[in-house]
Amino acid sequence: DSFRGCAKLREVIFGTAPEVLPRGTFAGCGELARLVFRSGALPRMEPGAFGVSPAAIDVVASDGRHLKANDLPCSAQAVGGVFLVGTEGGWEVVAPAPEAGKSLTVPAMWQGKPVVSVAEGAFREDTHVEEVKLPASVRAIGAQAFCGSAVKRVTLPETLRFIGESAFQNSRLEETPRLPDSVETIEGRVVTGCTFRDGGVLRLPKTLRTVPVYFGWWATGLSGMELPGVEEVPPLGLVYVGAGAPEGHFNLRFGRRRVRFRKGSLSLHPKATYVVMALCFPEGSEPVFEEGALSGSASVELRVEGQPVR
Repeated sequence: DSFRGCAKLREVIFGTAPEVLPRGTFAGCGELARLVFRSGALPRMEPGAFGVSPAAIDVVASDGRHLKANDLPCSAQAVGGVFLVGTEGGWEVVAPAPEAGKSLTVPAMWQGKPVVSVAEGAFREDTHVEEVKLPASVRAIGAQAFCGSAVKRVTLPETLRFIGESAFQNSRLEETPRLPDSVETIEGRVVTGCTFRDGGVLRLPKTLRTVPVYFGWWATGLSGMELPGVEEVPPLGLVYVGAGAPEGHFNLRFGRRRVRFRKGSLSLHPKATYVVMALCFPEGSEPVFEEGALSGSASVELRVEGQPVR
């Protein structure tokens, strides 16, 4: 990680070539244009080693050869616009390949085995791919898989079971993702920092009984959330939500009649000054609010079947 985030870095000269350039070595180095290896064999490149397309980076080998970074030996297989490595049960996507277009459909199978997961940080800080469609074979998305990426739209399969922490944090998602009911685990900060432009409703899968921490934290442009199976909102569960809500209304709609709100579980985004947050419950509901459950200066309405009761 010694070069990670060096945005103005243009050239790196190695006295002795390393054996491998690990994933993320030059992440965030958007102006990198040239690598020079004065001695040793060319290093092996792991997918995702560069923050820009390897095809844009000149390489000078120790024997004087001039080539491109995408000519470096690679430990993964480039298939259908992504790099794949073997994992339990099939293949895992570890990075977009240089030939990936702005719209990418991840292959479902290769060499008779399914593509079962997207690795941690696979598309992190990628600046090219804007739309990703995952096949029905994918079961898991790793932590920070699309963090800081250019992805605007993502299609998640109905077979997905796991979404890791910060999977889409600070990405360019514009369309509210549909989280399928097959999902059994969602870790925190999934859409933190995203700015949605469709005024959509972020729906938590009905299989989940507890809101993940920082769910929707610092995300803007949503009109609300649906939480059909939630029975408890933990501390830091629904904090700093609601900024940019269309027409100044942000609705949290629950499907269970008894929901417990823990201390520090609920607050509007600091920029949501003129937003009213409505908590909506089915008829006969008896929500429980611990002392200090609501923080900040939020304007909140409690409704049962759409009728305000206090």
